[in-house]
Amino acid sequence: LGILALDDGRLVLTPFLKEDSSVKSKVFDSVELGDFNQALRCLVGAYVMGYDHIDIKSREHISHDVRKAVRTFTDTVIGPEIVDDSLHRLSITDLSDFRKLTFDTSVRRMHLIINAMMESLEIAILKNDLKIAEEVMDRDRELNRLNWLVARQYNKLMKDPMMTETLETTKERGLNLMLISRIQERIGDHIDRIAYNLIELEKPLSKKRAADLMRALKLSHEAYEMSMKSLFNRNMALANNAMDHVNAAVSACDDLTESLAVERGGDTLKFAYMIESTLRIARYSKDISESVINILVDMN
Repeated sequence: LGILALDDGRLVLTPFLKEDSSVKSKVFDSVELGDFNQALRCLVGAYVMGYDHIDIKSREHISHDVRKAVRTFTDTVIGPEIVDDSLHRLSITDLSDFRKLTFDTSVRRMHLIINAMMESLEIAILKNDLKIAEEVMDRDRELNRLNWLVARQYNKLMKDPMMTETLETTKERGLNLMLISRIQERIGDHIDRIAYNLIELEKPLSKKRAADLMRALKLSHEAYEMSMKSLFNRNMALANNAMDHVNAAVSACDDLTESLAVERGGDTLKFAYMIESTLRIARYSKDISESVINILVDMN
């Protein structure tokens, strides 16, 4: 029996004080995993739920779909690597070090990626550079990887009191950081969607339309940046200002939507999707500010 002292003064009784004692293993039957998509979903689910070691076994040979899913899985997420590969068995072990991959590290990394995506997207819109738009879409995959990592960390935090020290956070703060991570991943999805629709346009955006979209996008970007700075600087006033700033972005998006009322055609619909995603980025930024306020209220 061990006693763990938390930063807030509470004492936690635990049957172990070594992290190795809490290693979790999951065993899958290759046949039950089914096809590629089903297998990949199960592997990601096991990862997110905090399993450190995954075994896939089969009386017959493991199918091509399952092997492909395992390779895709280890290429997609952070940490797990194939450590045993034979005809009847595949073993995957998480080799990541949570002491170097804390909640804050992951959330900050997502913030940097989103800023880079937004800056590149603005260039792609102004110059109608479709190659840059494609690069924006490629970066979205990294946000997915980090979001899954944060979800995994939170699930381990909920099940193991030792993780509060390893991940340098409390369960309450971890919950809000997980929500912020998920929101950032969705913001990345909408940046990806804007880039995709820019590529799919039959004709390049007119200078006026590009300028109008850029104005709304910049306002959404500013709201997001303010919300994240309020988190990093622990500034509640800035979080409230970010929520107010969202209104300007919403108003700009509403004006753009009204300008499309009498227009028709495939490009009009694609441009409408771009406006909708710009609006979503602004509203998700407001959600981040709300989570930041929750964190700061709890800290105070």
